[in-house]
Amino acid sequence: EEDEDDDEEEDEDDDEEEDEDDDGETTKTEKRGPEEKKHKKKVKTKEVIILKCDLSSVHSVKSFCREFQKLALPLHGILCLAGVVMHPFALTKPDGVETHFAINHLSHYAMVSFLGDELTRTAAVTGNDGKVVLISSNAHHWSYRVRRGTTKPSRGIDFENLNSSYGYSAINSYGQSKLCPILHAWRISETINGVRAFAVNPGQFGEELSKQFGEYFGGSIVHSLVAPFTKVSVEVASATVLLCLTNSGLPPGVYYSECKPTRSSLPSRDPRLATQLCEESDQMIREILAKKRIEYSGDNEGG
Repeated sequence: EEDEDDDEEEDEDDDEEEDEDDDGETTKTEKRGPEEKKHKKKVKTKEVIILKCDLSSVHSVKSFCREFQKLALPLHGILCLAGVVMHPFALTKPDGVETHFAINHLSHYAMVSFLGDELTRTAAVTGNDGKVVLISSNAHHWSYRVRRGTTKPSRGIDFENLNSSYGYSAINSYGQSKLCPILHAWRISETINGVRAFAVNPGQFGEELSKQFGEYFGGSIVHSLVAPFTKVSVEVASATVLLCLTNSGLPPGVYYSECKPTRSSLPSRDPRLATQLCEESDQMIREILAKKRIEYSGDNEGG
């Protein structure tokens, strides 16, 4: 009986063959039976190029963009996905920027600015708008209003104490960094021709949510309270991102959650705050790059 099972498995393995032609396409041949014709279907394989980028360093982002530009490839869209969640106070090295603001906003902002020309050129050639999708979160509602120990309201982003540990709150700093993508998306859609930008809340899911909250004191308690309201499946989380990346009919500069436009916080809809965020971001990038005398012209690249 074991020999018969082995023979059957060998027969099943023989039922499908793969050949590669000169064009780099893989041809799968399925044998349906002795009297049936072979069914061939071609699966196109594309080359995947991986470039290194450290989002804690604007210099690394600049190097990444230069390497991409050397490839002379079209650029149809940028997905700004990576981020950190509710970390203790720390400054990035060597840039010296608060970790949440640096990784969740500033480096993404720099990348879009550096590659703005590639997006607009590709859009002009193809006739299709370029896409920028920035990952936000419902936590943008928790950004700073009045920082602990201060009396002056910040309207959502505390620029005066951005890189200071004074009155620091991991939750508020994370919320502040997730407010930035909404403001940035609106600004991109207003200033870069041929580019549509969206801020997306994919939600949190599974072990990732537990891990992120577990990295700081009391996080497990907060996790147990918010998980029922924020936890989604991987399919739902990715669906909203892919919708904004691929659908050409969506209104730009809008905050999306669960595949539909969603009302965001009042500060996220403040055009003055969006303008100030871009001005402050441009200035910070200039100062960081000036340490190595790297030219930055963010004002002309969608900043």
